[in-house]
Amino acid sequence: MLILHLQRIVFDFNTFVNKKLTNRFEFPLLLDLSDYSCKKNINLSEEEKADPQNKDFVDMLEYDDDEFVYRLVGINIHRG
Repeated sequence: MLILHLQRIVFDFNTFVNKKLTNRFEFPLLLDLSDYSCKKNINLSEEEKADPQNKDFVDMLEYDDDEFVYRLVGINIHRG
């Protein structure tokens, strides 16, 4: 499950007032983040894999690529 919260309010340092962003945001029905996963970005040598301090990284390498694919199931739009 992946939950995204978009911060749509920014502080304008020129006017010292909060400003609401009204840009359109599009989200695909299928979002594949496997290219950004730890599997693709962690390169450990065999010696580093054997080091107990790297156990968390080695465990991350075991994740399947499909664990990084998300299907859009809902949108919540708050107005007001």
